[in-house]
Amino acid sequence: MRPGLGGQAPAIALSSSIKLEESQAAFAYGFQQFLLKPIDLDDLVDAIIALLKRSNAEESISPLSSLGC
Repeated sequence: MRPGLGGQAPAIALSSSIKLEESQAAFAYGFQQFLLKPIDLDDLVDAIIALLKRSNAEESISPLSSLGC
């Protein structure tokens, strides 16, 4: 993905770097979540659930917004 063009696909960035610049770059490239390696399974599941909830909420809003409501 190019910066600022994150699109609609939910994405989780995985990195072994603890540098703040890495997480900032991930969000700039359109990732919605950032997790550090080694990945904790509970953290990954929580991140996926959060993305699914966010995606479902956006889908339920978008039909009305396309009508100008």
